[in-house]
Amino acid sequence: MISAKKVLLVHPEISHSKYNFNGVIENEPLELEYIVPILRANNYSSDIFDVQRERISLEQKLSEFKPDAIYICGRIKQKKFYD
Repeated sequence: MISAKKVLLVHPEISHSKYNFNGVIENEPLELEYIVPILRANNYSSDIFDVQRERISLEQKLSEFKPDAIYICGRIKQKKFYD
């Protein structure tokens, strides 16, 4: 039996700006959670790596999970603050 391909879905770190509400407003990776059942239905296994909440580095996760593909959320979360 062929095992399912692995996909790591990465929710990146938020920008550090005056609009950083980390710890005040929880920013759940909902857009990645929508992708998981679609992957599962197509014989892919997946895991979500939320950079803000994980206790290990992305490098360690990649080494442990060994994904066949990586998706990094490209949504702009905050406007950059310039002085």
